[in-house]
Amino acid sequence: SRWPSPAWWGGCERAALILMERIGRGGGHELVRSWASEIDDGTLRQALTSARCRAVSAPVALMADAHLGIGAAVGSVIPTSGAIIPAAVGVDLGCGMIAVRTDLTAADLPDTLDPLLGGVERAIPAGFASQPTTVKAAERWLAADPLPHPEGLGRKDLAKAGPQLGTLGGGNHFVEVSLDEAERVWCVLHSGSRGIGNRLATGHIAGARRLCADLQRALEDRDLAYFLEGDEQFGHYVAHMLWAQRYAFANREIMMDALLAAVAVAVGRPPAPRLPANPSTTLRCWITPPAVLRPPTARQSTRRSPRGHSSRTSGSATSRPPAAG
Repeated sequence: SRWPSPAWWGGCERAALILMERIGRGGGHELVRSWASEIDDGTLRQALTSARCRAVSAPVALMADAHLGIGAAVGSVIPTSGAIIPAAVGVDLGCGMIAVRTDLTAADLPDTLDPLLGGVERAIPAGFASQPTTVKAAERWLAADPLPHPEGLGRKDLAKAGPQLGTLGGGNHFVEVSLDEAERVWCVLHSGSRGIGNRLATGHIAGARRLCADLQRALEDRDLAYFLEGDEQFGHYVAHMLWAQRYAFANREIMMDALLAAVAVAVGRPPAPRLPANPSTTLRCWITPPAVLRPPTARQSTRRSPRGHSSRTSGSATSRPPAAG
């Protein structure tokens, strides 16, 4: 099937305005706008609690896939002004995708993609795995862009940042070689800032809880603890978030180089990139809106994810990720 046309998307946007439901009012203000046709009571209660947080500046929006999270519902948009709720941003800072359209077509691919899948597994560690040693590209990146405000992180956490730069991680992260509707070969992967990003994020979540307790900032849910602009921790969080996004960007680029090299071995020549893109899907608070990547139609693909369990559906070789990781 082909990717829907712009006119189709425009129709969806108009329909979305009709389907949006306004839920709850507090202090004379609208609390939640929902585009979820089915939503459980726990998720709705969580969204209403988020909307009443003093750090939130406008109605919370629930997307179609909204479900219960930690503090904030997964699949929600929480607007703030001069404030940051670290738990609402999440723990995989900089999580995003990179895609490269190559000059290869379906005719260039071997009859079986199993050797390619094996090559990708060897080139890109997944799950909790790291590189045996820090790769040269990672060494150069870390030397040029050291972590700001490293205090608070243990030596062990800092030591992992190098060997994990160029690795996939777990959860819903994946590596994929796909065909679009014109039979062109794409290389796509999804990953984030690995362990160092998680440690930075969880440290700030705990720090926000302590700060709100010390300053007696009232919270309905401790996972909605926040920093205000002017708090010293606010500036540290922003610095760490932006660094983790850069780390995640570099992580995807290093893995993409490894993926293209594995494809070159499988087809017998280096694929020439035609259309690179590396958008971050992490919300950058008030700084930069998220970029959006519409992926190619994956009519046929070989896909690597942390578990490495392969199944074939609709002409695809797909490795399904674990439920959590």
